[in-house]
Amino acid sequence: MKQKVSKPIIILFFLSILSLSAAYASRAEALQGSVPFNTGILKDPSGTVHIDGLISVPSAYKFMPSKDDIPNFGYTSSVIWFKLDMKDKPDNEDLLLVVNYPPLDSIDLYYPDDQGNYKVKTTGDLYPFSQRDIPHRNYIFNIHQKNRLPLFIKVKSESQIQMPVSLWHSSTFYAHDRIENLIFGMYFGILIIMAMYNFFIYISTKENAYAFYVLYVLSMLFFQLSQSGFAYEFLWPRHQWWANRSHPFWTATAAFWGIIFGISFLNIKNASRMLFLAACGMSSILFVLIIASLTVPYHLSVQTNTVLVPLNIIFIVSLGFYMMYRRFRPARFFIMAWLVYMVFIIAHALNRSGLIPRSFISEYGPYIGSVIEITLLAFALADRINIIKAEKEEADRTLLIKQKEQEAINRELLLARKIQESLLPGRIPLPPGIDIAYKYVPTSTIGGDFIDIHYRESMNDLGLFICDVSGHGVPAALTASMVKIVMNMWGEKLDDPVAILHMIDTSIKNKLAGNFITAQVCHLNINTGALFIASAGHPSSILIRNDGTVEQCLMRGRFISDAFETKISTCKKSLNHGDKILLYSDCIIEAQSNGELLGDCGFLEFLGRNADLAPDPLCRAVYDFIRSFTGLENLEDDFTILIAQYRGPE
Repeated sequence: MKQKVSKPIIILFFLSILSLSAAYASRAEALQGSVPFNTGILKDPSGTVHIDGLISVPSAYKFMPSKDDIPNFGYTSSVIWFKLDMKDKPDNEDLLLVVNYPPLDSIDLYYPDDQGNYKVKTTGDLYPFSQRDIPHRNYIFNIHQKNRLPLFIKVKSESQIQMPVSLWHSSTFYAHDRIENLIFGMYFGILIIMAMYNFFIYISTKENAYAFYVLYVLSMLFFQLSQSGFAYEFLWPRHQWWANRSHPFWTATAAFWGIIFGISFLNIKNASRMLFLAACGMSSILFVLIIASLTVPYHLSVQTNTVLVPLNIIFIVSLGFYMMYRRFRPARFFIMAWLVYMVFIIAHALNRSGLIPRSFISEYGPYIGSVIEITLLAFALADRINIIKAEKEEADRTLLIKQKEQEAINRELLLARKIQESLLPGRIPLPPGIDIAYKYVPTSTIGGDFIDIHYRESMNDLGLFICDVSGHGVPAALTASMVKIVMNMWGEKLDDPVAILHMIDTSIKNKLAGNFITAQVCHLNINTGALFIASAGHPSSILIRNDGTVEQCLMRGRFISDAFETKISTCKKSLNHGDKILLYSDCIIEAQSNGELLGDCGFLEFLGRNADLAPDPLCRAVYDFIRSFTGLENLEDDFTILIAQYRGPE
């Protein structure tokens, strides 16, 4: 991306600078053909001076010699009079008087005819373009001068009053004008090419910063077209109100899109909330200034622009320095762009003030500075895209690595699930008097619940076991596996549930790493129906009698943990033909719907409605009921239920 963007910009930039320099050198030669003259200046604060008084009583008005090549009076409400007196008597060729400052509102040129009577020609950006003596972006007056009688120019304007005035022979001026038009043509061509080029990049990348850059370049283009007079000559020659208002409008618009581009390019919103709010405040002020340029008095709009636009540039540069401090690499080109533009603007202002000599750089400072600025900003955008591309590639590589790692973890978890499922009770030889079913659904790939069933044929008795390890996933599953290892020896103590819980407590004590276990052991004598239950903090078992009655085997106890001593609670019951016993995890009674807890009562009520179901369909019914109650397809805790129905001895 960087090479594709940078090479055309570099070539275009250097060719343009070389062409502009060559054109200026030719223009400098043409300037030697201008007619020399002396300039006197008279300020008229009251606006009462009239040409008749200047002619009839010249001693009453003291014209001060101009000390500057380009007199600059700033913003003033005074009328400024200029007196031009040629140093050498010209030949009979017509002369052209040129005022090279299009923003002036009103210019009256008083010139003597062949009889010495003064006539007036009036122009300015408040007058129709068709009224100009010669149709040109600058103010050009055709003077047929045969003697040394002076010319008088009366200027009044709400914008700054500058008077870059010169006298030319016609042939010499048009040779100079062609060269200057060439310079401007190359400048405007560069702006148009940069705008179009980066617009196509925006179309392909969809990066907002490119869109704001294009809008900024186009605003700069119209600002310079308006400032140089080309817009009034070619775009809106019949709309003098807009020609006058377009100067502050495009100034504020270019400043507005400049700050918007800076906010987007530097990503200020994510870097600093305070600076982002300040930048939004500045952009809001500039937007109001755009509206004001069309509504408030012209002089207020122009003077406000003069203050706010430089402040806006300083603020933008400050944002760039902040992001450079934050190690945002593209901020380097961004800062260079705005600083270069500021330097050339200052050089141009000093040249107009007469503080530095006229040169190619000082005279065309705003144009050279803006070309370099938009070029460096294009570099900055290219650098930013390169960084984003590199970061995306790195993110993609990291994501690919993580995906591969996750796939490996998933494979291992699936293997662990298969191993865990193999630990669950399979087909065991059961007497005809017992029906058993269970359902186990972990909340993740593997879970922390565990059940076991053991039938001792020699004694015709049955053992049922359930435990619930706190937490989920791998840690809980590993703890449940430790319990399974301990349970491999429980057949020897099947008729003593308390001893089995003590055995578990002793074996895994100080190995739980902060987890805890609730567990329950049941022993059923199939010959007699005697039921003995021991519990360590596990939810109470439930009996469903053959007549549909539901009752809890209430037990307290304390769970198995490293922090507390385990307490075991016991309960003895007797089962009759058709009775069922349910062992389950707390996922069932802790199920919630809109903040409402199901609890023991809700579960017992459900079992009462479904008491006639056999163990296997009852397991499925309980699971479906809990999912329906919570509204969750996948429950948030491991679901485990074990149901045994007693039918008596064979």
